[in-house]
Amino acid sequence: MPHVLVLGGGLAGLASAAALGQSGHRVTLLEARAFPGGRAASYPLPADESGGVIDNCQHILLRCCVNLLDFYRRLGVLDSIHFHREFNFIEPGGRLSVMRAGVLPAPLHFTESFATLRFLSLRDKLGIASALLAIRAQRGAGAGLDRITMLDWLKQRRQTAAAIERFWRQILVSAINEELDRMAASHGCQVFRLGFLASRDSYEMGL
Repeated sequence: MPHVLVLGGGLAGLASAAALGQSGHRVTLLEARAFPGGRAASYPLPADESGGVIDNCQHILLRCCVNLLDFYRRLGVLDSIHFHREFNFIEPGGRLSVMRAGVLPAPLHFTESFATLRFLSLRDKLGIASALLAIRAQRGAGAGLDRITMLDWLKQRRQTAAAIERFWRQILVSAINEELDRMAASHGCQVFRLGFLASRDSYEMGL
């Protein structure tokens, strides 16, 4: 029986180890930290006698995360994930805008609700639409997107400051758990290409 060594106990390492183990391999998983899970870990506070726990997030996923969903299926917890079909944007003062799939097929399924987002100007929306078209036309990392930050890419696409802060940042920091100036453009674009443009339900957020 093959013996496989998996380095790293983050979600990718754990998912790989689970799949390998279920396919008949002997698996040894090595993790440098005292707890597994990577960025999705929770761990106790050593000095907290009351048993306090730090939740390091990230416990939100999109339906397009098929490998992660497969891992949760293997663990038997897939039915515990509840998917939401609306993205709520709440402005200071409480005004609400909602983005959800409409009647059009992908990649146009957000057209109606995107047009009604009240916290973006017409200029913001036209710029975002142009950038989304560019993302849809990409193939893989393409054009050195793994060598520049998402913030730099957005500036190259002439996104307004309002569009970056109110739209791009809100979605991408939630999805990747990293700021735009520390996020590879290839990763940021992938979130939109697979999560928002590929199919009508790939954007749905699981909790």
